[in-house]
Amino acid sequence: YPESVLTNDPGMVPFNTVYMANAITPESPAEQVQQMQEMLPLGLWVGEDDEVFLPDKVAAFGEHGGGTVVPKQTHLGILVNAHKLLGPWILNHLT
Repeated sequence: YPESVLTNDPGMVPFNTVYMANAITPESPAEQVQQMQEMLPLGLWVGEDDEVFLPDKVAAFGEHGGGTVVPKQTHLGILVNAHKLLGPWILNHLT
């Protein structure tokens, strides 16, 4: 998260533990993403400065290869303004 968020909220965790990462790591990402896309539209955003994932590879999993790499965002930092990304996408897919 950005330093201002960490400073203003002492309850924020500035990193993922190995256990957290293992718990959310897919076993077969390509197959699992394909299954999700067959059921519902799938939006996918990844930070350009993500410290955990390779942004271009993650974005390739997005809806028909159209995931979004968000400039100047890190793995957790992207969550601070996620509503600005998800809101318009959801509204666009409601029609």
